[in-house]
Amino acid sequence: LEETLARFQSSHDENDLHIAVCGAGFTSIEYIGELLHRLPDFVKRFNLPAEKIKIYCIEAAPKVLPMFDPKLVDYAVNYLKNQGVEFYTETPII
Repeated sequence: LEETLARFQSSHDENDLHIAVCGAGFTSIEYIGELLHRLPDFVKRFNLPAEKIKIYCIEAAPKVLPMFDPKLVDYAVNYLKNQGVEFYTETPII
């Protein structure tokens, strides 16, 4: 991921700034949270345009974090959406 983000400086391809996380289980959501935490460092280190970085969470099932209480899920999803993460449920990757 870091190599792809760093490549943006030479490629100027905005696709290098688009990150797709496949799945919306615990590990994927935890990864997105860590990624959001580290983004300011990546922006600074690789001189990236923060406003062009996109994070997508793609899930084949109809729900995010189906193993958790719906109130906790709503809290987590709303927090991540407010940070700019886009969710696509019922979207299998073919």
